[in-house]
Amino acid sequence: GVQTCALPISGSIAGQITVANSKGDPIQGATVTADGIRNGGYQYIAYTDQDGNYFMEDVEVFDDYTLTISAYGYDPETIENVAVVSGATTTRNRALNRQLATLEGYVKIASTGDPIENATIIAEKNNGLNYSTQTNEEGFYQITGMQGGVYEVRAVAEGFAPYTYEQVVIPAAFTIVRNFNLLHSYLVTTVANPTYSGSTSGGDNYAEGTEATVIATAYT
Repeated sequence: GVQTCALPISGSIAGQITVANSKGDPIQGATVTADGIRNGGYQYIAYTDQDGNYFMEDVEVFDDYTLTISAYGYDPETIENVAVVSGATTTRNRALNRQLATLEGYVKIASTGDPIENATIIAEKNNGLNYSTQTNEEGFYQITGMQGGVYEVRAVAEGFAPYTYEQVVIPAAFTIVRNFNLLHSYLVTTVANPTYSGSTSGGDNYAEGTEATVIATAYT
């Protein structure tokens, strides 16, 4: 008799998902969906490994899948008209653009609420990446194009004590507001153990008659 061999009725889809940068870093945990439902087919889902690779097996033969690639912190991508051929692997790679964040706010004088012009804002990520800008005449600053992550955000202005926000979470694709109210800094002079009444510029309070070494203060 004549032997017949059943032809495979499925194929596979594979590829690598990376960051759209000069190094092409792999993206782990990206979701890749092959959707044929709108044309009466099936839907398949795969996730990228630590090398950014994904693999879908036993995908029904179909000539019009839509691939959707998504990953936290990145702009999603869609690939249309993906065909799966019987017994073959269809390869589709993609490089995703990072979703960028914005940090903004005002820097003002704590005692008066007046704006501080030309204050420097420095946002430093825990991996050493940092961004900086300066305030305008209204005390407003804005840093755009930031990678999402956890930052230390510091305001520095001449004549004022610097202030730092620790562990500021700035999610990708969000705008985060951090306002600063800076205190005047002081020039502290020492004298020989006078009797002091009141409080020092740093806010250390002394009872009347307390012996103190640091006494004379003036604005810088």
